Order: sequence, then C-alpha cells, then structure tokens
Amino acid sequence: MQPDPEPWYNTTLNLWQVAGVLVAAWSLVKTVTAGWHRTIGRRHYLTTRLRRIAR
Repeated sequence: MQPDPEPWYNTTLNLWQVAGVLVAAWSLVKTVTAGWHRTIGRRHYLTTRLRRIAR
C-alpha cells in the first residue's frame, strides 16, 4: 500500500495571511461604520440627543 501523495494546497495559515485577513476585515468594518454615521446613524444619533434634551 502506498502512502497518500502530498496535497497541492497548504492548510496552514501563515502570519502574513492572518494579518491580511485582519486588515481586510478592519477596513471593511471602518467603511461600513463610516457610511452608517454619514447616513442613517447620524439621524438616529441626533434624534436621541434631542429627546434627551427635551426631557
């Protein structure tokens, strides 16, 4: 019986791949958050502040 051949892909992530994934995720979160604060989030924030003042 022959041993299994080496796979053509590598299943271990190296440090640079992990860093790349983290940077991509961080930039996506920052982009979505900035878009939220420019549109719907701003109105929600202002409405909340005005209701607190009106109490």
